Amino acid sequence: MYTGNPDVPDDVFAEVLDQIEDFVRSRVMPREREIMETDRIPADLRQQAAEMGLFGYALPQRWGGLGLDVVQDVEVAMVLGYSSLALRSNNFRPTEPYLILY
Repeated sequence: MYTGNPDVPDDVFAEVLDQIEDFVRSRVMPREREIMETDRIPADLRQQAAEMGLFGYALPQRWGGLGLDVVQDVEVAMVLGYSSLALRSNNFRPTEPYLILY
């Protein structure tokens, strides 16, 4: 996560956040059943998310991310949290062997 000055000014970020929310509500949420039944995000939704910069959105722009600061990063995560993308954006497999210890 990029913690320095954001590459995206607040007014531009507001537009980006609106676009992400529109994507989640109009494209992803109507397909929640399909996503849950197939246990995968359809290729067209993955492609759209990639084109929007959502793969690595917390990275600086120079590395292909959106260049968000910490607050902006959290705001994007909250919008993604409206859908099952929130559950699928984290990979618990590397921690599974350690969880059994607790």
